[in-house]
Amino acid sequence: MKIKVTIFFIIFTSFVFSQTKTVTISGFSLTVKEVFLPNDSGDPIKKLQFLKDKTKLHTHTISESMGDCNSISIELGDYEISDSTITFYSYWAHAGDAPASPYGIRKQVYILTPEGKLKQVKSGIYIEEAVNKIPHELEKAELKQYVKDVEKKYNAKFVYGKDKENLFKEVKEKLKEPIQKETKHWKSVYKDKLGGYKI
Repeated sequence: MKIKVTIFFIIFTSFVFSQTKTVTISGFSLTVKEVFLPNDSGDPIKKLQFLKDKTKLHTHTISESMGDCNSISIELGDYEISDSTITFYSYWAHAGDAPASPYGIRKQVYILTPEGKLKQVKSGIYIEEAVNKIPHELEKAELKQYVKDVEKKYNAKFVYGKDKENLFKEVKEKLKEPIQKETKHWKSVYKDKLGGYKI
């Protein structure tokens, strides 16, 4: 009975707080559905699902936060629509003793094909997946494999140098408000703790 009640509560909660709206790209109408799903710790993840004629084309994380008394990690996201493209932004950060938590940014640009499918036309990512996975500290062979794995996992092209700097600037500006909201207390809480903070 307890399991059934828990499942019903999750489904009911998702249903109550879900919202939908319609957007238009290249003459096609897409439904954007807001959903809340539990992560491994049971905390809610806010995601957006993009559907065409009830067919799911893409899912994008808008906010997720995980932590304990010693650390916290976040993923934030947003999107932007033009007449012919849809752009997705992602940001990861962590504070405290969170050695396996990522830090980085991503941008993905898609078009809608004449067949009504999303096709990626441009992308960029820079991510440190863990404290021992910082690109400029890896050996050449290890870095090559790391970049290959990241590009496959996150479906984006790894960027370096000036491209990395510009991408950080663009994504942080796009997500300025949620980043400030989620990290405003990090300095006072984590500056003297193991791991510090990285925003």
